Amino acid sequence: MRASRILILALALGLLGLLPAAAQAKPSDDVQAAGTVSAQKAKKVSLKIVKKKGKLFAVGNVKPKKKSKLVIEKATKCVKKKGNTTCKFKKFKKLKTSAKGHYKVRVKAPKKGSWVWRARVGKVYSSAWLTCRLKPGQIKCPNP
Repeated sequence: MRASRILILALALGLLGLLPAAAQAKPSDDVQAAGTVSAQKAKKVSLKIVKKKGKLFAVGNVKPKKKSKLVIEKATKCVKKKGNTTCKFKKFKKLKTSAKGHYKVRVKAPKKGSWVWRARVGKVYSSAWLTCRLKPGQIKCPNP
């Protein structure tokens, strides 16, 4: 009972501005104006193409570990300029990661040429990966 009275008094004085500035509560960066906690932004998104039972999957993690909305993107047009290749990407599939930040989605490879894949959470992107079907004697995928 006594502790609640002290807490109410401290809050009332803080609202009136009578407490010193160090004792007053200040809003932090991750608290919005409405008082709700904003979502932490992803710091790192990983992507890896793996083959399981003859099928290709894009698997990876999002850090920090939590549920996130993830977008798998596929390149639509790639242009080679001065040794660098730049691609325009289009949304392939939207999904949510697990509570630990893991995801897995089925991807495919074209019969001819190659496709480029990447994952995105907000404005954080993973590295790009190529998928293709290699012919006998072919060592690597052709550039898209």
